[in-house]
Amino acid sequence: MDKIRGVLYGQAIGDALGLPAEFKSAKAIQIMRKDWGAWPDAYHATGRSRNSWQAGEWSDDTEQALCILDAYIQGIREGADPKSPMDLLLVADYFVRWAQTNGRGMGNHTWTVLQDTLFLVDPHVVSMAVWEQSGKNAAPNGAVMRTAYMGILHPDDLDWTARESARVAQTTHYDPRCVASTVAVSTTIAALVGGSLTIPEAIQVGIDYGQRHHGEVEKYATLSLKELHLDEGIDQTPAIRKAPIGYTYKCMGAGFWALQELVKECDAVPGFALHPGVRQDLFTKVLQKVILAGGDADTNGAVAGAMLGAAVGFRGIPPHLIEGLFDRQQLESRLSLLPR
Repeated sequence: MDKIRGVLYGQAIGDALGLPAEFKSAKAIQIMRKDWGAWPDAYHATGRSRNSWQAGEWSDDTEQALCILDAYIQGIREGADPKSPMDLLLVADYFVRWAQTNGRGMGNHTWTVLQDTLFLVDPHVVSMAVWEQSGKNAAPNGAVMRTAYMGILHPDDLDWTARESARVAQTTHYDPRCVASTVAVSTTIAALVGGSLTIPEAIQVGIDYGQRHHGEVEKYATLSLKELHLDEGIDQTPAIRKAPIGYTYKCMGAGFWALQELVKECDAVPGFALHPGVRQDLFTKVLQKVILAGGDADTNGAVAGAMLGAAVGFRGIPPHLIEGLFDRQQLESRLSLLPR
């Protein structure tokens, strides 16, 4: 339960801390930090840079993750077997309800899928059609950003996690790269939450499952933060931009890099597993590096935060980051409804 709570909070914290840096280059963030003070150790920068958001508030990344969690919980409360397939029509319904009542920060690709009148009837058909209309070349990060919570549902069953995270991803993002990155992140988190594998072993689990859907998972899961170039193109003209900052593999790669960086830091710190204070310092240090790299910073932060939370657990997250969230009761209320 400590690791499950770590995933929920890690996602929300990474999302909220990354929000003021969203769509900014690393260079611009360094300049803005002079006005933000201790950011990203605190949330006050959000209110200063994003007028419509409150300090400690998370974005659509975590809102959509909660939609998936709510659909799962409702299915269980209505009598579904916990190991049965996810009810995709229920997932679609929660996505649409969120879009109609909130929808802030929703990406263009997701909006295009959700606004189709057939989405609530057969989301996979709509999602595939939108992808085909793009020339089968649309692979944004809208599915991988919300997948972390799939990894906490059945950490004892990696096959279920892989299969169902793929199905949920395809409700809006049909491209094999989107599916592969989603499966890779979900299964890595499940392997970490399960607790029987080391971080490197869990990383390999995620890579292996992801590779079944698309062959570039391993490549992007092993790139350095510099090689990922998370803010690529922001300071350039669109004509020479190579990969969009919202590319699904950039986001996935940021999460895997965070885990690998954590391992390096752990190797240099004796007693990592025994001292929550040490884990808290490393959680902050590694997550900061991801966010300060810029680009789609809240989304990269959400995925990296969730994966780090699965590794260090709730007790490995600094208390001030937990307490500073705008509405952490939303997370606790879902935790209380999850089957034990």
